[in-house]
Amino acid sequence: MRVLLIDEHPAIAQGLRGMFADSKVDIELVVASLSDVPRLLAEQEFAFIITECSVDGKPVRSFFESRYSLGQLPPIVFLSEFDDTVEQALAFKSGFAGWVSKKESTKNIVVQFLNIAQGKQVWPSGFVKRANSVINATDSDATSVLTKREIDVLREVSLGKTNNEVARALDISYETVKEHVQHILNKLKVKDRTQAALWAVREKII
Repeated sequence: MRVLLIDEHPAIAQGLRGMFADSKVDIELVVASLSDVPRLLAEQEFAFIITECSVDGKPVRSFFESRYSLGQLPPIVFLSEFDDTVEQALAFKSGFAGWVSKKESTKNIVVQFLNIAQGKQVWPSGFVKRANSVINATDSDATSVLTKREIDVLREVSLGKTNNEVARALDISYETVKEHVQHILNKLKVKDRTQAALWAVREKII
């Protein structure tokens, strides 16, 4: 099984090869930069593609979205050490195949990659259900029910910032941010900050 790895760090390729070898999974890993991708996709067939969110200083999601119809490509899965809620939401909405955390055990990472090879999607626990409930909702749009300040807070929250970080960014108190966040969740009828971030993606607030 041939797999394309888009990454600029040799250690990542070395680690994945060792991981697959230890698990006795027969995978040929082809390592490439973003600039190599069009040529490789034209010349070879791949079971799936592994990539970071950003490679060679460029956002990978935008690279693929601007050049290809995702349905015509092998499944693309992001391998990241960060849980970027907004990037996850955008990738999910666009049709990417999944998001695997580097913090997972070796066994779990291999299992998730094999699931991708079998045509399955892999996302953080509970993410798909929450994402679908928000993305497919038909409620009135967020901008019609949120105040300007609440939209400002929602943008910051959607970037993964804590209440303290939002307070510093907007030059308001922690308690004010906490109150705004609660109002946002109530007005949007969502359960948590992740769903609020998905709302922001859906309504193009971010």
